[in-house]
Amino acid sequence: MLILTAREVRQVLDGAEHQVVAAVSRAYRLHAAGRTVLPHSLFLRFPEAARDRIIALPGYLGNAGGPGGSGGSGGSGDEEPVAGIKWISSFPGNLDAGLGVLDLAVADLVRRRAREQGLGTDVPDFLSPEA
Repeated sequence: MLILTAREVRQVLDGAEHQVVAAVSRAYRLHAAGRTVLPHSLFLRFPEAARDRIIALPGYLGNAGGPGGSGGSGGSGDEEPVAGIKWISSFPGNLDAGLGVLDLAVADLVRRRAREQGLGTDVPDFLSPEA
């Protein structure tokens, strides 16, 4: 298992704003085209700590060409399909202990950097209450 510090995540993302926005845009386009598989989340709950949980979010992102196809265009729609899983450890007591929420911090960093570089104001504000 690889655990990255906040500083390491910032180093990886610094200067990669265009690639991040392009990857997210591609994912939304493929999802709209029915080329994703997003099963229901799986929750591990702890009987002695009802608020705590670990959540598994598996997903598959296909290519633009459909099953077995490459999209045929030779362009950016020909990326290899990918599959992965996102693990979320949710322990609300961590906030009381002064520990931050990494997912939101990383998402907010990407949003701020994208806006700073003029990549569009339609990038959502992940830390706002209405997000």
